[in-house]
Amino acid sequence: MGRIGCHHWTVDERTGTLTTPDGRVLAWLDGGDPAGYPVIGLHGTPGCRFSRWPDDALYAAAGVRYVTTDRAGYGRSTRRRGRSVADEATDVLAVADALGFERFAIVGGSGGGPHALACAALLGGRVERVACQSSLAPLAEPARFAKPARFAEPARFAEPARFAETVRFAETVRFAGTARLAGTAQSGGRGLARAEWLAGMEPEIADELTWAEAGEAVLTRELEQAQQLMAKRIAEDPGALMGDGAPAADVEYLLRPEVITSFRRIIAEQARHGVGGSVDDTLAFVRAWGFDLADITVPVLLTYGDADTSCPVGHGRFLAARIPGATVVETAGGGHLPGDPHEEITATHRWLRTGSL
Repeated sequence: MGRIGCHHWTVDERTGTLTTPDGRVLAWLDGGDPAGYPVIGLHGTPGCRFSRWPDDALYAAAGVRYVTTDRAGYGRSTRRRGRSVADEATDVLAVADALGFERFAIVGGSGGGPHALACAALLGGRVERVACQSSLAPLAEPARFAKPARFAEPARFAEPARFAETVRFAETVRFAGTARLAGTAQSGGRGLARAEWLAGMEPEIADELTWAEAGEAVLTRELEQAQQLMAKRIAEDPGALMGDGAPAADVEYLLRPEVITSFRRIIAEQARHGVGGSVDDTLAFVRAWGFDLADITVPVLLTYGDADTSCPVGHGRFLAARIPGATVVETAGGGHLPGDPHEEITATHRWLRTGSL
């Protein structure tokens, strides 16, 4: 995937950066147990390398070295306009090589979920396990753009990025990941039909598909306003961060003091250089992702809640029906965010390290 130009560390934050062969900077935050099993976390949309539980001892106790990245265009990482979901695999591999990880696991939640699945499909020789949480599914057909565009994708940006390493296990319903689930019968093999993709989605999140179809200029303007709204909400009304229709469990999670403190830092850092990362994510989600879910051969732990209004249950069930051999956990009454962060982070990282739930 190319040689790494250079990398260095900022000791006070444990932040590292590298320069790619095409001159871009990639940044990450290193933590957990320095001698632990390596796990790379991919943040949601929007988000940044700070999208992780604030108590780093939790990762160390789980026996993992936990590295979270700034996806291209977020935080300290250079924008990569026109990128696809599949392109993230190249950047993840560059970070792994810089850190000397021969074999490692991946976890991605919300907007990080599709990118985690890209790593599962394209980095099977290096990635051992992937946890995909509350993820979007692909669209069966490309978004209907008002005029030709180099870029394309959808997402949810009035929502906060989901902490990439969490997952729900309480009150779960398990079923076979290879089963064809209700609600996907009308979908094409490549993705959900437009109506299915939008079904159950919070309106201010669903609007982003319309913005993307209107073109990059419109999408950028709207996401700049969404970024300002997020900053206002986290300062004045954190429970409203995910919109008026968010499940009560998600609102309760957002009102935790440590979560409020974390999101204040995340929201500021994710747009350090503007909303280009969010724009490029959104455009990438509504185009062809650049890989086939059927090509995934590594073990995948797929988790989602049936009350999620950011990435509705139909998305999770579509992925469950198409990822070969996935271990699937559907949480009855579960929203977009974790119920018990400590328990769920520990359980997720135990599975990523050992393959056992």
